[in-house]
Amino acid sequence: MVKKTTLTLVSMVILFFSLYSLIASDASSGATKGDVNEDGVTDMVDALLVAREAGGVGKKAINEEAGDINGNGEIDEEDSSYIARFALGLISSLTDIEGGSAAANLAANPGFEVGTEGWFNFGPSCVLTVSSDKVRSGDFSGYITDRTEPWNGPALDLSSIMKDGGEYKLSVWAQLDNAKSSMLKLTVKKVDGNGAEYTNIGAGKATNTEWTKIGGSYMCSISGELQELVMYVEDAPPGVNFYVDDAEVSEM
Repeated sequence: MVKKTTLTLVSMVILFFSLYSLIASDASSGATKGDVNEDGVTDMVDALLVAREAGGVGKKAINEEAGDINGNGEIDEEDSSYIARFALGLISSLTDIEGGSAAANLAANPGFEVGTEGWFNFGPSCVLTVSSDKVRSGDFSGYITDRTEPWNGPALDLSSIMKDGGEYKLSVWAQLDNAKSSMLKLTVKKVDGNGAEYTNIGAGKATNTEWTKIGGSYMCSISGELQELVMYVEDAPPGVNFYVDDAEVSEM
């Protein structure tokens, strides 16, 4: 009787550790890039942990799969740099980086970490401010209120960023405030020698519970003198306030 009970306990222990190994393996394979401390957020704390690991200073157990951003099989200072740039909104993703190749974000203030610099309210009545209530990354986001027209929204000046003949990837993340759901659209307005032109870059259904990415590609073609080149988020009904964060403007 004792021998049978012992065998049963041993079998249960073996089964437990087998299941644990499978779960741990699955969790590792599904690791979020950059989130080395596995707290659900990729931020400057992760960048610091990777930097310490790379330098061999005060080593702390981290998820090395999540920390190997450049895919070279080791934790190094370049991985820490990519995570820091992502946390600050300078790059929009850590999943497309391989061998150190990442398209630079040409937007100087994509995540409102230095106020509204480079941004403005598209429409005279609406108001664009910086908020910390809802953020996708970093400490701040942009918040647009007092919209009286569907085309009112936050706008980013592209006139000093884009070049004639260049093809660009444009995107922004948005989340509603005082409405459950609404379609939002990212539009580029260009005014040059041919007059005003509006180009729909992309659209998506935004909610007040999750961040939605809206974007697409844009071919910049300038005729004569460029007077205005901006991208802005629009299309929500008047009165709907929303947040924007982590804009991206990168060459393709």
